[in-house]
Amino acid sequence: MSRAGLPRMRFHDLRHSLGTLAVQAFPLSDVQAYLGHADVQTTMIYVHHVPKVDAAERLSALVRAETAPAMQAVGA
Repeated sequence: MSRAGLPRMRFHDLRHSLGTLAVQAFPLSDVQAYLGHADVQTTMIYVHHVPKVDAAERLSALVRAETAPAMQAVGA
């Protein structure tokens, strides 16, 4: 790898990369199975890599959906 100018990489580094990418696309339970973790808490180390770019919009949509019936009852 040194001749190619690439950094030294261990198998575990590749495994960690899989976990980091997988939590962005798959449910945590699937990632747990892919990585062979017996406990989901072990898989949780990858959760901080999940982007939260739409978190505010998703929360707003949830609040709108939950308050819509109450607003209609008030006549707003």
